Amino acid sequence: NDRMWVFFLAELLICMFVVVYVYSIYGSFRKPLYVPVSVIFGWFISLSIIVLISTDISSTFYDRKPFSSKPLTYFSRPTLLVFWKGVYWTTQIATWLILPLLQTYSITSDFRFSNRLLKAIKDNLLFYGISSVFGGGILIYLFITGFTIETVAGSVILLSNTIGLLLLIGLLGYGLVEVPRLLWRKANRQLQMKENLWKLAAQNDELDEARIELQNTLKVVKKVQQLCAADEEATNVEFVEIIVSKCPPDQLERISHGEGDINLSYQKLVDLHARVIKATESIRKAQVLYDKIVKETFALEDILQSHTSPDWVINWSFKTLKNDPFSRIFYIAEYIWKVYLEMTGYRALSIFCGALSLITVWSEATFFNTHPTLSIYNLIIHLPFLSDFVLQMIILVSVSYLTICAYLSIFHFKLFDIYRLVPHQESDSYSLILSTGMVSRLIAPLTYNFLLLSGEGLSQPHQLPPVAFDEVMSTMNLVLEYFNVYFNTWFPVLVVFLCAINLLNLNRRFLQIFSLDFMIFTEGHAFSDQQVQEGRDIFESERVLKQKQAGQSTQYTIKKDTSITPSIEDSTQEKGLSFWSRMSSDVRDSDSHGNGMEPPEVDRNSSSERSLTQSLENESVSVWMLKAAKKLRESWLRLSGKYFPTSTSSDFELLERSIALVNSSDRYGHESGYEL
Repeated sequence: NDRMWVFFLAELLICMFVVVYVYSIYGSFRKPLYVPVSVIFGWFISLSIIVLISTDISSTFYDRKPFSSKPLTYFSRPTLLVFWKGVYWTTQIATWLILPLLQTYSITSDFRFSNRLLKAIKDNLLFYGISSVFGGGILIYLFITGFTIETVAGSVILLSNTIGLLLLIGLLGYGLVEVPRLLWRKANRQLQMKENLWKLAAQNDELDEARIELQNTLKVVKKVQQLCAADEEATNVEFVEIIVSKCPPDQLERISHGEGDINLSYQKLVDLHARVIKATESIRKAQVLYDKIVKETFALEDILQSHTSPDWVINWSFKTLKNDPFSRIFYIAEYIWKVYLEMTGYRALSIFCGALSLITVWSEATFFNTHPTLSIYNLIIHLPFLSDFVLQMIILVSVSYLTICAYLSIFHFKLFDIYRLVPHQESDSYSLILSTGMVSRLIAPLTYNFLLLSGEGLSQPHQLPPVAFDEVMSTMNLVLEYFNVYFNTWFPVLVVFLCAINLLNLNRRFLQIFSLDFMIFTEGHAFSDQQVQEGRDIFESERVLKQKQAGQSTQYTIKKDTSITPSIEDSTQEKGLSFWSRMSSDVRDSDSHGNGMEPPEVDRNSSSERSLTQSLENESVSVWMLKAAKKLRESWLRLSGKYFPTSTSSDFELLERSIALVNSSDRYGHESGYEL
């Protein structure tokens, strides 16, 4: 018994370690206490079903054959029922009562605790009202057909399991395809490089939008500050101070005059508070993701360029290598792993996961056929010569893979700016709690579905005693038996259809056709060469900035494929000049004027050229002046209202300054044929 508890607690401790580690990546422990407590608890309970399912099946098999060897983690049936009922009803209460309140409370921007709690309750009344209508209808039906405690419990379980099953099927349809495909893409560094460049271009646009929104929000905050300063008897000043404390101080100080139609009423300040929180979170998320992609792209490029390294060392950009013998051994081992072994490991893991996906899809499509048995999970688990240890390992691996496929979809899903899990502890509280609610809803459906695949489900005959989870769910058979048998049994077959759709990328095309691009997954996008080139231009701009910060001088050549290749020179002269920080997305494309051309030489002796050079360098430039001149007019039209009807005066001031810098030099403005 002591050994049994040791193994069981060790498995649970591993689950807890994984949960805390994942939370440390996506969430911050500096958030309000209710966020890490609720999220870690919910994730842990959801992950613990991996241990419970293997323990339940192995313990049940031993009860059927009491003379066989006892499993490592064996529990009696009453104990397993306590575990399952505790997990199930705890997650049900959390999912339908506690977590919705915490979700709404986390995004409520009222300044007082009582107001936030009251608003969270009011916002959930609609949800509870709809639930009450459905619940009342079910109670009326039960009252007519015969009202008992068992039928009520069965109705609740049936409704919750059906909703969870709908969610599970959609997530598995994505995850079973995407997990092996994601691993296979990681084994192709050239493809990964292109995908990263595409992500960089997309993330750069998102970062621009976040900066514009933050700038406009800070102008309203500055307006509120000016109203408070002008009126010594202004009310709600303490709330204004709270709002100001949430703003980036350096950026707020740069704004000289406020803008916006606002007053100091409590509700207006609450709305402004919400806007400030959202704007600051958006800029942090966008910047973190941008920096993450840049860092990964630098690493990929360094590895690709080091394939032919004669000294078996990866020449990392902006990283100083040590010369001691121990470091040399580490660098060689790192080179062997990164250049030769890592991609092979990704391919092997992708093939293994692909095989598991095929087994799962086949089993989903055939588990209802028991004569003969076609489900591979059913055939493997019931092999008579399997030892208890091997049986538990097979169940652990199988359930773990299904769990990863389902939960990975939750971590990759993005819905507007409402829901998105961002690494580097930048996920907002609402997204973290919402993800907890989704994984909690998957506990019963995931377990129920795996038992169906393994031949231990409710709808299939099996030897007695059944698994303990079966007894918890058996109350579903007391109500709506026709619906239960035909829906919960046949509906999982749709996983096959959804996997085919995702395999052919029809899901993304469908979303684009019906303008549902806001409901996307953050991995596996299709991208064009133009988008890749746009990302390459941004990437090379980042390299310029980092090399300047490192005190390196850079010379550029523009190839015929318009990619910019930097080379470090010993001289301090820079032939390439750049300009202007964040309108680069409008000036990345090049045409025949730029193909095969060296950047024009700058006469540093000319006073006008010296002033131009100084101005440009002060602007922390990122793209060629020649390409910029050809696109500035288009940028002006876009800012004038075609795409940005709410552009502020500072946007036009930035563009006017850039145009003035171009026009001040005949080489850039006139030679390119674009008089602005």
